[in-house]
Amino acid sequence: ALRALVDERRRLTWTGVDPAVFATQSAHLEEVQTNATTAIATAMTDSEGGNTELMVAMDSLWLLLCGALVMFMHVGFAMLETGSCRAKNASNVLMKNLANVCVGTLAWFFFGWGVAYGGPYDDDGMLNNGIMGTQEFAAGGFLTEDDLRNQVPYEADAPATSKMLGWFFQWA
Repeated sequence: ALRALVDERRRLTWTGVDPAVFATQSAHLEEVQTNATTAIATAMTDSEGGNTELMVAMDSLWLLLCGALVMFMHVGFAMLETGSCRAKNASNVLMKNLANVCVGTLAWFFFGWGVAYGGPYDDDGMLNNGIMGTQEFAAGGFLTEDDLRNQVPYEADAPATSKMLGWFFQWA
């Protein structure tokens, strides 16, 4: 053990660091680290309410961005199909793709969402009948009332991603 201490002292002396100064600086760094960890933990605890709102906003922004990108895939596929046909049929192919998006959007609005996500749900989060939803056709349950009887697009007691945004993302 004495040999190890002597070797350590030689190493520190050879690098130009005085062992006493090194020990003092190490203790100071440990104190700074402890203070920083405490400050970060306190700041995170104090701002938890703000973090929830920020997280909901960021989730909404992310869903809008991803939904828009997926929606533009329709345009890309239309361009691919147009490039794969004769010039005289290009406008027909573009019209077919536009009609496809329009009819698909209307079908999803009136029937698709209600069948896929319409509820009612059991206590365990599964559909009552186990097969398909029977509510929320044509956006029938997208708005709820808050305590002041205002129509809001999310659950009044716990703001989260709205059903309208979920509808858009699943449509895309």
